[in-house]
Amino acid sequence: MPLFSGEYPSTIDDKSRVIVPAKMRQAAGRDGEAGYYVTRGIDDYISIQTAARFEHTAAETADTRLRRTTAGRMMERAIFSKAVFAKCDKQGRLLLPTRLTEQLNITKEVVIVGVNDRIEVWDRARWEQIDAEAQQQLEQRAEQIYGTPEKA
Repeated sequence: MPLFSGEYPSTIDDKSRVIVPAKMRQAAGRDGEAGYYVTRGIDDYISIQTAARFEHTAAETADTRLRRTTAGRMMERAIFSKAVFAKCDKQGRLLLPTRLTEQLNITKEVVIVGVNDRIEVWDRARWEQIDAEAQQQLEQRAEQIYGTPEKA
């Protein structure tokens, strides 16, 4: 699976397209050539995954207990019902569904963020808030996830 990283300020053009940074297109490699699924992220961002990764996510979702709960089924509907398949054009532009940008309050000014196996498109102002919170809470969150480091 591709590994995406980095933070790239960008804009959405008048046709609702955003340029996927060249480094991210290169990281996607052959997976990216097959296309991407563009959908709603769990937070207020647009998630972009290679078709192969999205299909893997779909298979994992179908095989888990996620579907056994009302919350899980609602989450699955919210993500998969909004998913649109798209390919980058020769200039590296990817069409973002207008309905998603409107629902998520994503304006023309965006930040494209590489997060492990996916690309996230955030409204620039919202990203600045999220990033500031993440930086402030990094140490605390690391301890919650990984535990307190042992003292020598």
